[in-house]
Amino acid sequence: MSDASGEGESVGIGGGIWEEGKLLKSWGKQGRRGLTVGEGEMYGLLRVLELVEGWYKGGKRKLMVWVDNTGVLKRLGMGKGFCGEAEQGVREVGLRLIEKGWEMKLV
Repeated sequence: MSDASGEGESVGIGGGIWEEGKLLKSWGKQGRRGLTVGEGEMYGLLRVLELVEGWYKGGKRKLMVWVDNTGVLKRLGMGKGFCGEAEQGVREVGLRLIEKGWEMKLV
């Protein structure tokens, strides 16, 4: 799961990786400046995918990522960019994971 929240110039980003009800890894970064909450959500999603790609060594190859920002999900589904670098990163890492045999669903 990934999440972002905040007001004004300070957006906190965080998330966690769970497997069968057990938290395997969590992370958070407070006070990222100059982001909207939507951009923070996209960076959070990117971080989750990067962690799965670089850190996860388990045998599971199914990934479901919870993102509570419907705008992010809609834009990714439509292929329209609004978060520049973060969105491009989500697409690139996502494609690499798919090429490695991962099944992914964003909800």
